[in-house]
Amino acid sequence: MRARSVPGSDIIEERSGALPVGEARRSSCVREGMKGGHRGHDTKSPDPLVSSHPVGGWNGRGSVSPDTQNGIGTYRRKGKRAMKLKDQIAVVTGGSRGIGYAVVRAFLKEGAEVVLCASRSETAERAVSQLKAELPEARVWGIWPSLEDPEQVRTAFDRIGAEHGRIDILVNNAGVSESTPFGAYTGALFDRVMDLNVKGMFHCARGAVPWMERQGRGVILNTSSMVSFYGQPAGVAYPVSKFAVNGFTLSLARELAPKGIRVNAVAPGIIETDMLRAVPREVLAPLEAQIPLGRVGQPGEVAEAFVFLASEQASYITGVVLRVDGLARA
Repeated sequence: MRARSVPGSDIIEERSGALPVGEARRSSCVREGMKGGHRGHDTKSPDPLVSSHPVGGWNGRGSVSPDTQNGIGTYRRKGKRAMKLKDQIAVVTGGSRGIGYAVVRAFLKEGAEVVLCASRSETAERAVSQLKAELPEARVWGIWPSLEDPEQVRTAFDRIGAEHGRIDILVNNAGVSESTPFGAYTGALFDRVMDLNVKGMFHCARGAVPWMERQGRGVILNTSSMVSFYGQPAGVAYPVSKFAVNGFTLSLARELAPKGIRVNAVAPGIIETDMLRAVPREVLAPLEAQIPLGRVGQPGEVAEAFVFLASEQASYITGVVLRVDGLARA
């Protein structure tokens, strides 16, 4: 995981990171250009929108091999079957790596067209290229607006809606995690975590909901965490932000249910992402021992929970925070 340092803290940005590279072909929406960069992004990038990329859709035949890099695991599907998200337009923030990347990949395999949101142009393009190499028939494209900037988010969602005619699914996955002791905490650090983890989610929902209201249906899924139930011994802003995600999910679910919009959250436990792979084995082993299933989770296992909640199989489920944690408890 690519880390971005904040003075006096140990902060890791979950929404960024690199994947095997390739070239991303640009569409007309890119050539038109979205003006202006934003802090923390590649200001040399011509536009926070990358092209629509027909990128690999799985056709329901054959088998899927293990993907150890992304932790998807092995599963086989024989014969044809109905795709759970066929032709749905989905936006996934923090989609260039980890759980977000696994969600994008799983959505594509279920027939969705996915707009992948990353923090920088290069990470968006790399993720799109990686997906194109693996899944040549699916449809995915990348954007990189600053989620902390409401105007950039509004512009991005308006363009997505205008180009596709609708927005069916929003996955708010982008976030930052850090472990600064409370005595060293600053207001700036607290604001930084809350600006992305909470305000970024709020801005994206504000961008997507008007399109969902017009069509009379939609799904919003937010990434919470097991620490939203138990807290954690350092990095106080992160569990605070995930408590806020849960409250936002339940409140918005109540408000939007009469409009045909379902709102749920997924709370992962200890998942084998790049950040976890960097943890020494002697530190990780005791954590695994506390999990009744006896192992850490894989991003693909979490992604399947997002697929279920986004699909019609969950048509009567809203206002739920679904734990995917192997019964891990603090």
